Amino acid sequence: GDTLQLGGRLALSFGQDPAPRLRATLRAALSVDAMFWAAPESVSSFFGGPVIGYELTRYHGPAPLIGADATGAFVHQTPWVGARGGFELLRHTDTRLTFAVELALPVLPARDDEAGVVSRWVPSSSVTAGLAF
Repeated sequence: GDTLQLGGRLALSFGQDPAPRLRATLRAALSVDAMFWAAPESVSSFFGGPVIGYELTRYHGPAPLIGADATGAFVHQTPWVGARGGFELLRHTDTRLTFAVELALPVLPARDDEAGVVSRWVPSSSVTAGLAF
């Protein structure tokens, strides 16, 4: 096995929350990574490394610049940098099982100057499980 593995990912997550507070209702991200393996020849191994990507996030929430009870949506696009780490099982078979955690730090803050839905730097994290075959 190789100590270094280059990879790419496309991630999509979405959700709804009826509460009148700021929330991300959609995140689409494209990323490339360089993962280093702790035990590349082993049947199971920890891995980790840097990740860079580009994301589109849609926010929903109160829109104070429109009115006191107004709500709105804002779409933010930005490059990001981050880190990914995890554990992979069954590395010597045709089917591999992977568990990972990723932290993404956006390069640009989300800033909605028209409605005021969001005006902050919003990092994101994800927990994933995958099956490759």
